[in-house]
Amino acid sequence: LRDSASARRNEDRFGSRYTQRWEPGANPIAFGLIAEPFDTTLAGFHTYHGPDQPEGERYLMAAGNTDPTQPLLYASMPHRAHKTMSSMEEVERADPAIREDLRHYLSHPSGIRRLTGLVLTVPDSTMGAGNVALLQDLEGVEVRKGDGHALTLEFDGAAQGREFRWSEGPELLIRY
Repeated sequence: LRDSASARRNEDRFGSRYTQRWEPGANPIAFGLIAEPFDTTLAGFHTYHGPDQPEGERYLMAAGNTDPTQPLLYASMPHRAHKTMSSMEEVERADPAIREDLRHYLSHPSGIRRLTGLVLTVPDSTMGAGNVALLQDLEGVEVRKGDGHALTLEFDGAAQGREFRWSEGPELLIRY
């Protein structure tokens, strides 16, 4: 954070003391989802308008974000979703103004193309509660019990048989 004093002033509106998420025992993992339809009356969520957002833009912030042992969970408006394209041929048919950005977005140096698996590991104390319970209900997200917080991402069914492991803070494992 560049301005932690400003961040602390915004925490009540945001619905999480996000500066705590870097402290021991906290969960720094966050999930940004796309809500379609964008229902501002959804139980367990409140709307949030950030200080740098255009008028009319909102996020849905999960009530469980107040617990720093839970993963942070929010939903964006549908128009904020990244578009996906199944082939580079589709990129060539895209608007020329965004074509180069799409080429860059779809051409990762490792050759990965599509997220095919996501596993969130959480301590037993948070299993089935708050935001973890919400994530357990999402298709494509697997939640497991473990000794601490960890995230595993699998791309393209791990077809290359390669992996990258980051163990500073919560463990991050990327298989591709």
